[in-house]
Amino acid sequence: MLRLILIALMGWIVWRLLAPAKIPKVKKQPEMPGVENVVACAHCGIYVPEREMLADTDGRRYCCAEHKKLGAGT
Repeated sequence: MLRLILIALMGWIVWRLLAPAKIPKVKKQPEMPGVENVVACAHCGIYVPEREMLADTDGRRYCCAEHKKLGAGT
């Protein structure tokens, strides 16, 4: 019985020595929501997030399709 306990104990020690160290994972910090570039519409001047803008062939940006059709203005 003692021999079985010693063998089990030695097996556990070997397993603990050979097992990779468990390093706690570093939590990734969440990105700050709401931080993005805003651009003025070439027609009306209203500021809209850059990802929502519509651009014409000359690179001017507009807030909507109607203003893009009307072109740069006021």
